[in-house]
Amino acid sequence: MGKAPAPILRPGQPADAEDMALPHVSVWRDTYRHLAPPEALRRLDAAHRLPYWQRTLAGADEATGAIVAQGEAGLLGVVSFGPPGTSMPPSALEIRHLYVLPAARGTGLGAALLRAGLDRGRSPRPARGGAVGGPRQPRRAPVLRRDGR
Repeated sequence: MGKAPAPILRPGQPADAEDMALPHVSVWRDTYRHLAPPEALRRLDAAHRLPYWQRTLAGADEATGAIVAQGEAGLLGVVSFGPPGTSMPPSALEIRHLYVLPAARGTGLGAALLRAGLDRGRSPRPARGGAVGGPRQPRRAPVLRRDGR
């Protein structure tokens, strides 16, 4: 049995919104199951996250978007980016979400998505990660450290 081909990284399209909401929820639940209140875990579902992905992919704001990692069997990961939601300079870029499905973890896909999101969203913005990791986001911290963030 041969090795699966590397995922294709491509800009997210409006038709991807539903597919992006599913890993958003599953990865979030897996990552925060020991930190989030049970009610938050129960309330979070793909229908709840779908409007975010629809807005992100609508193309109304050129500085907002997403990159998806597409494998043979479907979506393996996603990164979304846009202008910062805080008092950062307007030229800054915020990585809003970075999700990699468990089957693709440890392959370098998270780092590749991060770089693709920064490259696509940066032009010419300085980057800013949201909450960078540590005890609240244990899976995200190694990716950001390896990529020099």
